[in-house]
Amino acid sequence: MKHVDWLHSDHIILSNSSNDTVYKEFTKHMRSRKYSHLRLLISDHWNRNFVRYTIDNSPHWYECDIIQCRGKDYYLTLFNLTDKKDIIFIEKSYVKFDREEKLNKLLK
Repeated sequence: MKHVDWLHSDHIILSNSSNDTVYKEFTKHMRSRKYSHLRLLISDHWNRNFVRYTIDNSPHWYECDIIQCRGKDYYLTLFNLTDKKDIIFIEKSYVKFDREEKLNKLLK
């Protein structure tokens, strides 16, 4: 898992339809401002992009296509992850990545 960028909800533009459940769920979370650690990641294993954030220490994952990046603005299409095996694998990869990041901060 590689870190691509820290995201801010004001700089995410979704290309999903406003009737789409992914759109409704994601925008609801972003409007609540209860999220933390919103970041864009790329998986080494699958070479796919993901958006990850936590709410009350519960991780939320979305696969995404980056349509365009202009300055700080990201134009994204989000997809729900439906396979539990994929979610577990991705979360394990993220834990390893997160652990390495914390160790690097301690060593500085």
